[in-house]
Amino acid sequence: MKTGQFTGGVEPSMTAATAQRYRNTWRQFEARFRREKGLGNDALIDQRDFGEFLLSIKLIVKPQTWRNYEAAILFVILENPDYQDVLQSIIFGKQADKVIAGTQLDTRLKRTSARKARYVTPEDFEKLHKDIGRSLKNLNRERLYHLMTATLHTGLRPCEWPSARLLRSPENAALFLKVSNAKATNDRANGTSRTINLTRLPNKVIEAIAFTVGWASPLKDHDPDLAAGYPKTLKRIRAMLARSCQRVFPKRKSLICLYTLRHQFIANMKQTLHERAEAGFDVDLRTIAALAGHCSTATAERHYARRSGAWPKNFRNSYVRAITTEVETVRLVEKPAPWISNHKSQDIRSN
Repeated sequence: MKTGQFTGGVEPSMTAATAQRYRNTWRQFEARFRREKGLGNDALIDQRDFGEFLLSIKLIVKPQTWRNYEAAILFVILENPDYQDVLQSIIFGKQADKVIAGTQLDTRLKRTSARKARYVTPEDFEKLHKDIGRSLKNLNRERLYHLMTATLHTGLRPCEWPSARLLRSPENAALFLKVSNAKATNDRANGTSRTINLTRLPNKVIEAIAFTVGWASPLKDHDPDLAAGYPKTLKRIRAMLARSCQRVFPKRKSLICLYTLRHQFIANMKQTLHERAEAGFDVDLRTIAALAGHCSTATAERHYARRSGAWPKNFRNSYVRAITTEVETVRLVEKPAPWISNHKSQDIRSN
């Protein structure tokens, strides 16, 4: 069978034994999917979710093994016209493979720094979020749905979530997110960890953060349900996000990824500081670096999204705050923007 094609018949030389082996492989995948989703033997399977599940297997097996699996999958799909939605998911996924594995199936998308979007508008975020949330019965889809909201409002790197912990102050019931800084080992962070004050965030956002902390932390070492640690689960989630981008924005050259949301968080915080300064408050540029886990102000100024790409103010009514002692550990290595006063401030920091 020619596995690179999605139409046409089965290769005439295929033996009955090979065909049966392909069908058995398909049944094994179905059984595994049902186990992971908690579905009974008689429950209907969402074909698109099943298609995404099949594609996620590619990320955790060797290329030769995947080629054998792919042959089996496509054989059964071509043998059963009722599986067209599964086929559609695989087509979308293979188009996004240019993003994931450097194949030649879609030259419009490349997962390189130049092709990753630095900004996402509120409208585009909502479209993408809605597409991801269309079926939260899929566990990884639910994880991605909440991870997008959590990252947009905290700016955490994808690799930092397993170390994140929620803490409640016994004094004033303030809620904090404590996370280990990913760049601390090479002196590019302002300390081994950072603490983010979440108190002003809406309950819906806090719930998304709590959900993300809840699943990412146990996956750090081992996930008995998915038989994959956090890195492999994150790969699946990224692949799901790439496929969603392809569905929602088929003509886009740049890819909205998890790191796009970190960029957008920083752009939004830059604009928030600008507005506070214009309102007469003293603000400290180091606040953004402290929230992002940078050792100096240079990184956010040089390499991250600009405040011109920030969301309108009505989308930024609530925001996180940094810890004063952590802000003071950041080096101010560049001349601040004209609207920044290098004075200590309490407007978006907390003790």
